[in-house]
Amino acid sequence: MDSKNELLLSIKEMRKSLKGDTDFRVNEMMNVLEGITPFLDKETITRIKCSGCDNYAASFFPLSEDYWAVENSEYCHAKKLSLKNIKLMKLASCNEFSRKAQENTDDLVNHILEEDVKPFIANKKLYDRKFFTSFPLAFRVGHNPGKACIEFGHMIDKIFEPFDATIHLVRRLDPGFGPEDSKKIAEVLKTGPAVVAKCGQQSRSMLDLDRILKDISEKRKIGTVNI
Repeated sequence: MDSKNELLLSIKEMRKSLKGDTDFRVNEMMNVLEGITPFLDKETITRIKCSGCDNYAASFFPLSEDYWAVENSEYCHAKKLSLKNIKLMKLASCNEFSRKAQENTDDLVNHILEEDVKPFIANKKLYDRKFFTSFPLAFRVGHNPGKACIEFGHMIDKIFEPFDATIHLVRRLDPGFGPEDSKKIAEVLKTGPAVVAKCGQQSRSMLDLDRILKDISEKRKIGTVNI
């Protein structure tokens, strides 16, 4: 059964179980639910409700020390189940929803940018081979479930052009980092979030990125990884 029909049938079953003297507000709520059902499915609810939830952990479970082959399924820590095995109504009615950890991650990466990165290198310029000239640095912050990142780049015609330098704040493993790098990150994650610097050698040197990472580690007591 597809998830849209699953939700619609659940609502119709609820209607049948209601008594004739049910409060009119309950009937109104049923009408609203039935009306929005065609626009909802499990993927939609997962994206809206689970993606930033503290209990949601995509790509979190490595398979027996093989840190590259992480489990790509979507899991709910609170229920110890894959989300595909949780009924849609159960997912929609989950009372354990929280985005606190993701909000903390987003706040921390913003503090790192403003307090630990910009004061040291905001006036630097980086050479962009594509344009054959140097540009003043610009920064862009990105947010994804379980991590946030600071991208280094420059602005041209009001468009952000990234350099080959990114600082990630990571709370869980991500297959995108590769097998060897994932092993390093997994070690750091044992004690909390990790700051992962992904940077070309030239940009690393020009940005003095190693010193920045050292300052972040000492000031914020966060493990760092160079990849």
